[in-house]
Amino acid sequence: MKYPLISLFAMAGLAVCSGNKDAVVQEGEPPLYKYASIKAAMLEAQSTLPVFWDHFEAHSSGEEQFRVKIIEPSADYLRDYVWVEYLQQAGPTEWRGSVIIENGGNDRFQTGQTLDFAEADIVDWAYREGGLERGAYTSRAMLDLAPDADTSAIRATFHESPVP
Repeated sequence: MKYPLISLFAMAGLAVCSGNKDAVVQEGEPPLYKYASIKAAMLEAQSTLPVFWDHFEAHSSGEEQFRVKIIEPSADYLRDYVWVEYLQQAGPTEWRGSVIIENGGNDRFQTGQTLDFAEADIVDWAYREGGLERGAYTSRAMLDLAPDADTSAIRATFHESPVP
């Protein structure tokens, strides 16, 4: 599995957020993204986005799997969220990437689907450094939403700090 955390959280988000595929588009966003801790995580990720871009451009040894979570409308929500990889700049502040979905998470998008987005639509970022995750602010915040669950194995896949 290429992105174990994305799969876990996509499945958790799907369980919490996904409705009937024939449902009418809701005006808001998936319920998981209404938590104050998730909103705070997105703001923190956005404030540290320059760190991500520095590492993305440098691609130092041991850094890989660069990806961002973006806001993208879906059939169910006006503001939905999805991780994209294989990032390519499409303009001064415009980007293009491929949707990452594994193990049936977030069926509102298709794996490999190409999306164009503005840098302003980025709400989280992540990359692997030395085998551990940097960034992934929303994923870290989601762990705290399950206080009774043993999340130690998942937490062990993160660097202690989201930023180097």
